[in-house]
Amino acid sequence: MKVGYPIALTLCFALCWMGQGITNGQDSVLTQDAKFTLKVDVASFARTKLGGRLIKLTEQLASEELEDVQGNVLQKVQEALGFDPLKEIRTIAVVGASYEDPQEHVKLVMQMGTTTGNLEGLALALPGYEAEDYGSQTIHAVGDGDQHAFATILTAPDGKKTILATTEKGDLKAAIDAESATYATALKSADAFMEIEVLELPAEALEQEQVANISKMLQGVSASLAEKGSDLSIELNLTASNDKRAEQIQQLAQGLKALGGLFEQEIQDDDDLQFLSGLIDRVQVNREQNRVVIQLAVPEQLVVDFLREEADLPL
Repeated sequence: MKVGYPIALTLCFALCWMGQGITNGQDSVLTQDAKFTLKVDVASFARTKLGGRLIKLTEQLASEELEDVQGNVLQKVQEALGFDPLKEIRTIAVVGASYEDPQEHVKLVMQMGTTTGNLEGLALALPGYEAEDYGSQTIHAVGDGDQHAFATILTAPDGKKTILATTEKGDLKAAIDAESATYATALKSADAFMEIEVLELPAEALEQEQVANISKMLQGVSASLAEKGSDLSIELNLTASNDKRAEQIQQLAQGLKALGGLFEQEIQDDDDLQFLSGLIDRVQVNREQNRVVIQLAVPEQLVVDFLREEADLPL
């Protein structure tokens, strides 16, 4: 019996990483060969209680590091940048093409308002800075050793700015040629401040039989984070190949949740497992045709307490 609980937990977490052949509905060179995408709505995150605390903490730590006794470090950052990052940066999308070397072939899309302030001027102070004209665009390159980054700023007809950055110059040129300023960084859910899509599973995950079995049933997986009242809402969407496969996945998720109750006696002396079991009890599993929706509402204060204890953050 003691072996069963870890196996159940392993399968439960495996559900969170299932997903092959996901498409994001955006025919863009930015997502070619991509393994995962991460989107963040900066303004929405800043409005959450957790986001507000983390921003204040960042300001506090920066002030201490810079010995800024007046505590106006954010104002100085705004003056240096030439804009307020919390107001001007709308959304950030990160596209990754490798799990083994995540720093390789990374693409970043930052949707701005109508200004990028002093960014192009500040780039001159970065190590290894070089500029290259590419058509009507300027490619800004920085690098140190074998680490390099390339960026350009695109301007839409309405004056809105988009910063494209990649770790490979060829990727950036391809994005410029394809006019990828139209890449959709907007989050699908109006309530969410963060969304993740898994476009292809890590090879190591597929070596696990349970993971491989479930992945064959799936066409896509995505997850989102949102603040709802005093809770942090986590929603996992699993899209199966058909309704029958979705029903199987739903049954598996519900079964794993129920399994937790069988081991209450065995975990009563383990605080970590009790905590995890309590979270699993809060999980809701629903199905809409071929889509399984797994939801978990975590008290936001619980997340703050966790960051205080495990990350040693003075929130």
